[in-house]
Amino acid sequence: RLRVAPVQDGAYTFDVAAAQGTVRLALRVPSASARLPFALHRAAAGDYRDLLTAWEASFAEDDITSRQLMYWAILCGEGWSRADPAEVRRWGEGTEFLEASLDMALNLQAACPLLGPPVPATDTAVVPRSQVPILFLVGEMDPQDPLENVEAAPASLPNAQILVVPGAGHGSLQWGCLPNVTARFFNMHRLSATDRTCAAAVLPPPFETR
Repeated sequence: RLRVAPVQDGAYTFDVAAAQGTVRLALRVPSASARLPFALHRAAAGDYRDLLTAWEASFAEDDITSRQLMYWAILCGEGWSRADPAEVRRWGEGTEFLEASLDMALNLQAACPLLGPPVPATDTAVVPRSQVPILFLVGEMDPQDPLENVEAAPASLPNAQILVVPGAGHGSLQWGCLPNVTARFFNMHRLSATDRTCAAAVLPPPFETR
């Protein structure tokens, strides 16, 4: 519906790309994910108020800050993350997130030249090896940095430990006992059985139904 008839929200236009981007951001955060099914149910009936609220919140914080500049510097500084708009269009044809992905690719194409060419790392193919204690805190349902990205880490990082938070998405550090678990790891350089039990009991928020 939004492909045919975007919604005007003040000076801004809420189109299908905006809706896709809002859903994608919400899927990263458990509290936002809990609101998403009800918001989509309303939107399917033509009531966009919940999606619009989430969308407005996302760009209200979109001022150029040090955090935002760091995000763009990371994306633009790593050649692999630069998405070619033509390739995004070709591979994304017929998918539900094409417009938002294409918007991101076009934004990268415009912004990255301002930050200079990416500097290729000299050790890209080198497996990191270290004795430093490392904690990988991973949300079980993280779509951005899934568990399989770090499962092999202890093979070359023998003091690394992986802690999986059941049902969690991207950015699990702030939930339940996890801030204390992380602080203890920094002090003790290891996870205890109590830490793992505590993390396993951290449940995502229940879905909102009204």
